[in-house]
Amino acid sequence: MAARVFVDTNVLFPFSVMDVMLALTEDFVHEIVWSERLLAEWERVIVREGGRSAESAAAVTRAVRRFFSDCQIPEAAYAHLVDEMPGDDPDDRHHAAAALAAGAGTLVTWNLGDFPAEDLAKRGVRVIDPARICARCTASCRVRSRGRSSG
Repeated sequence: MAARVFVDTNVLFPFSVMDVMLALTEDFVHEIVWSERLLAEWERVIVREGGRSAESAAAVTRAVRRFFSDCQIPEAAYAHLVDEMPGDDPDDRHHAAAALAAGAGTLVTWNLGDFPAEDLAKRGVRVIDPARICARCTASCRVRSRGRSSG
């Protein structure tokens, strides 16, 4: 089973990064887990920033819901954890709670300071930036590639 990863909204910009993270799920490098709150925040922000129209953003989140439905963590599974999560931003506490409840060993974010790494590590969730996850994925792909060519 692939390692579970929760990706903060800020990592999913530009859209090509979201596409890569989802493609890595399709290739079993990792399994990205998501919540409705994450998708709603992504839609809101990408439209506000002019990255997509409301219709286009809604189409993207519909596709995620459809093709990655097995990767969703329902709010009922993590709502009881939100108030226990460290940090000041309500969205970040929801993301941390969703990551924990989903069994994600990694939470990927550009805002490392918003997710107290030490506290989350005690709960089994490592906080890293996207560059580190990309390096880890690249190493994993190299190992898989070597395994195919030597067999």
